[in-house]
Amino acid sequence: MRFKESVATALTLAAASACWALSVQVASREIIISGLNPGASVAVLGVVYWGGEFFPTRQPIQEQITDEGSRGEVTLTFAQDLPVMTVVAAVSLETGEVAVAAHPEYPYGLWRAEPDLPGPPGVGRSELPLPRVRRGRVLLVRPGAGAWVGSTLGAAEHLPLDRMRPLKGNALPSRGTAAGDVVLGLDEEHLEFWQGKVGR
Repeated sequence: MRFKESVATALTLAAASACWALSVQVASREIIISGLNPGASVAVLGVVYWGGEFFPTRQPIQEQITDEGSRGEVTLTFAQDLPVMTVVAAVSLETGEVAVAAHPEYPYGLWRAEPDLPGPPGVGRSELPLPRVRRGRVLLVRPGAGAWVGSTLGAAEHLPLDRMRPLKGNALPSRGTAAGDVVLGLDEEHLEFWQGKVGR
């Protein structure tokens, strides 16, 4: 009898933790991020390529959103249906958990991996090492503190922190990178994400 009770308790706890796993969904005119703790904030990084008559138009997505309704979910809404070439990532500002997604009809596999960096993202650095990305953006998230974003344009192997700007009223990290910082990059040419963690 005790064994059955233990198994039931374990399954209940597993189900509870699974329901709070961060996830991203690209719907017709919405990007839905769920699995947040009620009232928590999330940083969002992505790109939408809208079809044009001759060339597509690139619309970057970089937002910091708080779950004001304490539902464990936030939504970004667009005026028209999102195109197939839509990719997005979300990082919890509470836990540093990362989730990525693409449009349901996105024709390629969405790639996310550890980057091939020129050096590890170390503690106390005033710059972030970068893989060879010609056009892209980098998101730095410090759980419990804030999120900053910067462009890789003009950066060679490193992106100085003073070239990053806060997503929402957060001062730049004064003492450089800290253990536990989450670094998420988006290559906007190949629509690939890469991620790393400082002090790992």
